[in-house]
Amino acid sequence: MLPPNQQCNYPLSPKQIAIVSENIASRQEELRFADNVILKEQTKSADNAAAIAHLEPAIARAKLAIESQKQALNELKNIKTTLNKSNSAANPNWADESSARELCKTTMTLLESQITAGLKRIDEHISLMEENIPLLATALQEVEVEVYHHRLNQDATTQHITSLVNQKKVVEENIKLLRGALNPVKNTPAEIWAKIFAIRTNEDMELYFSNPSNQLISSTALNLSQVCRFWRHIILSEKHLWQNMAIYPDSQWLPSKIELLKHNRSLNPGAPTFVYDMTRAVTWNQSYDPYRGNYHRSVSIGASEISIFDNYSLRLLTHGYDNGAQPLATVSFRQPKSLILQIISNIQQGYLATLLGPLSNITSLEVIAKGTYTSTPPQFSTTQPSLAYLRLNLTTFQPFDIAGYLSPSLQELHIHHNGVNALSFSAASLQLPKLKVLGITPPDMTFTNSLRLPKLARIVLYGPKTLTIARVSLNQFANSEHFKRMRELELRDWKIFKRGSDDEWSVMNTFEEIVAQMRSISTLHLVDSHIDGTRLFDIIDTLKDTTQAEDSLMSEVVVDCCSGITRDECEAIANMVGKVEVCV
Repeated sequence: MLPPNQQCNYPLSPKQIAIVSENIASRQEELRFADNVILKEQTKSADNAAAIAHLEPAIARAKLAIESQKQALNELKNIKTTLNKSNSAANPNWADESSARELCKTTMTLLESQITAGLKRIDEHISLMEENIPLLATALQEVEVEVYHHRLNQDATTQHITSLVNQKKVVEENIKLLRGALNPVKNTPAEIWAKIFAIRTNEDMELYFSNPSNQLISSTALNLSQVCRFWRHIILSEKHLWQNMAIYPDSQWLPSKIELLKHNRSLNPGAPTFVYDMTRAVTWNQSYDPYRGNYHRSVSIGASEISIFDNYSLRLLTHGYDNGAQPLATVSFRQPKSLILQIISNIQQGYLATLLGPLSNITSLEVIAKGTYTSTPPQFSTTQPSLAYLRLNLTTFQPFDIAGYLSPSLQELHIHHNGVNALSFSAASLQLPKLKVLGITPPDMTFTNSLRLPKLARIVLYGPKTLTIARVSLNQFANSEHFKRMRELELRDWKIFKRGSDDEWSVMNTFEEIVAQMRSISTLHLVDSHIDGTRLFDIIDTLKDTTQAEDSLMSEVVVDCCSGITRDECEAIANMVGKVEVCV
């Protein structure tokens, strides 16, 4: 059994835990046995290596001795040959000599006997050497065979050690899996937990915004960090878990959460998104203003915590009217860089302009309206001169003049709505010199005719939020100057629409009508939509028809979280355009 401090709450019975623990112990015994065998094999390998190291110099010396013996043998044979020649040349015909040379004869006879004796000794040495050389060669062969056997043993030992090490790794992995069954939390990589926590954090936020309650906004990161040291480490080390940080009135902040937020700020000096619910009842602080002669109402909302961040974004949950929600000027937020405004009820005329009054320096604004949106043009060109990104995510709305929302600083404009209502446009012509991305909801596209967009590079066509809508036509828009100049087209949030019982259509029906106008598009993005893969293939096949007078520029298709299209269809499309990127 594992020690109590290593166990955790997990749906295993005590009997199952005992079986798993016994299995772990058995595998650990296998590891110990493998370690002993590896040690013995390593010792044997070391002995073989030492023997080889000792015998290899002996082989070299034996080879040198054999070579020396052969050289000496050859030298002796040469000497013998020379002496034989000298002996035959030194024998004169003594019968023709006079007695005067008798003394010389005696001397020569003595010399001949010495040469003969020397030749005899040389013959003996030659015979001995001729006997020794084969013996040395045999001994050398035996040593070489012994070295060969040592090498074979060493190779076998090395292979055995490698096999044991691999087996040991398998056993260790098996033990890890078994321990994971007993304690899955600590044996799951921190990266996995971080992703789980991030998903849970986003779900908590979206659930709260969909169904606001009297409870505090859930803060998964803060809650999990108080469970144990292990989770606290993960929470603090993963900065993206803090991208949505719930902010409360000071009276509802716990000291532990404040300290944790400050500690995270020191580890992850990023730009978080503060989330605040303006619909909740708050306690107002009143202070007398001697200069104005009246009482000033304010509520302190995490002022000390917000002040530690130099750069942050803001996400607000609010009603669409003044009653029941405090003005933004009364809270402690300084100037955020971006704002997401989630309005959960019908919006009053002028409320948006009043709410955004204190936030003159925001560069990004997203308005998500669940109720009916009624708006007085806010004149963003004057009140928000730095606004570069604007997204209006509307459900239903009273027709309003979109011109008041547009400022020369805009680089991206997105308007997504039900597809039934239509925007109006009071200006005869308006130039947006920096706008690069334009997102609109068909069939509400008439107002774009009054826009001059010299830098437009990408158009996003949003699917109508109303699914019971008549088939949309893009013919008129596809013949506009905006469509002809753009290089990237994105289709986002297109579902299956049904006007009547039999009239079912999708974006592919609309798309097929404008194939001829799409030859200038180089990149097609399909995002969160239902895409008929067969029809998309046919459309691109038509675009890539080489018999047409004008070649298609399409070289890339991005399929991001779409249904209705298969992997085989994506591969077939890739063969035509060159690159298909699929995100799931």
